[in-house]
Amino acid sequence: MKDRQQRFIVFVVERDRALAARIRGMFEKGPFLVYCCEDESQALSLMEAVVADLVVCNLGAITGDSRDFFRQVRQRNPGTIRTVYGEEKDRRELLHHLLSGLAQRYLLLPWEKNRMAAGLARDLRTRSRLRLKTCWKYLDEQEQIPGVPELVAALEEVLANPDFLIRDVVRVVERDPGITARLIGVVNSPAFTRGVVINDLGMAVSYLGVHTIRELLLYFCAMEMFPASDQSRSLLHATTRSCYITSLLAKQIAADLAPSMIREIASTALLHDIGKLVMISRAGSLIAGLLPAGQEWLAQEQEEELFGFGHDELGACLLLRWNLPMSLVEAAANHHSPLAELRGACKIVAIAERCLREVIRGVEDEELPKLPAGMDLDGWRRQAGLLWRETSLLFA
Repeated sequence: MKDRQQRFIVFVVERDRALAARIRGMFEKGPFLVYCCEDESQALSLMEAVVADLVVCNLGAITGDSRDFFRQVRQRNPGTIRTVYGEEKDRRELLHHLLSGLAQRYLLLPWEKNRMAAGLARDLRTRSRLRLKTCWKYLDEQEQIPGVPELVAALEEVLANPDFLIRDVVRVVERDPGITARLIGVVNSPAFTRGVVINDLGMAVSYLGVHTIRELLLYFCAMEMFPASDQSRSLLHATTRSCYITSLLAKQIAADLAPSMIREIASTALLHDIGKLVMISRAGSLIAGLLPAGQEWLAQEQEEELFGFGHDELGACLLLRWNLPMSLVEAAANHHSPLAELRGACKIVAIAERCLREVIRGVEDEELPKLPAGMDLDGWRRQAGLLWRETSLLFA
């Protein structure tokens, strides 16, 4: 999917020359051109002539307001992946950069212990698969370039203040009673809580965390931004049902494999197929007419023929445009990649989707049997079938 002979521009903002050289060394064997800068002013000056694909910045190298620096990077090229890193003592500030959409990934030093190289390498592999200009041109031609929804933009403005309070978040969300009601409903679903009744927005924010609330808001806003025609409404229901079941199953798999991911995995799964929502809103009737009985979605070759790209690539480009964390962009872009190539939340979502696809199609997935023997694959498959049956009336 990568454009042939394309070179990717990487900016490293780091005062420590040894560490800057180490980061540069990661890109020596790939199609990357690396600029090392000692501070943000030098980086911004170079960016007047060069468009960055990835900016890797040490919080300690910023001499002024780091938020202003990342805003300028984002304004100059919304497609730039923005990664910020620092010491453990900087964790709170790093997290605020992620929550407010200023950065899309944060990493902690030391380098080896926290596997910074692996995180950056995954982001670059994901970025190399995305034809941003092609996907955004498609949206432009459809006369609808989805910017960050107004409600989410207002929330990001609140989160940019490191001293924000839960009640500040609640005030923003309450502006839309409809989304508030839907948020409370989904929060009380098995995908997010089990045995806990949450009937208050403040409780929902406190329980799930601002990170997940922001992603759920984007999901609900996307449902409103990309409506389906009457002819393709059943296709939309099938897609949202699949995303919902995937989120339920992914949460169970995360509980078995990576309990620390349980809270983030449900929203990641909900958004992983957002590219399908865009395609349905643009050409749902055409897609529905091409699907034979028993086939729930187009083959990748059909997507490429109709649109020039797949739903995975389109969805990832949109999430990148919306300043979502790279973990979500990665899941959207790569969930159809071979399981052996995937890690973290992306791999869990991919396993869940494959288990569900087996139920829908009645055909065994080629890769699932290759998972390590200690994994509860049979249990996940049974759960996928149970969820498929239990949700039949919910999405009728």
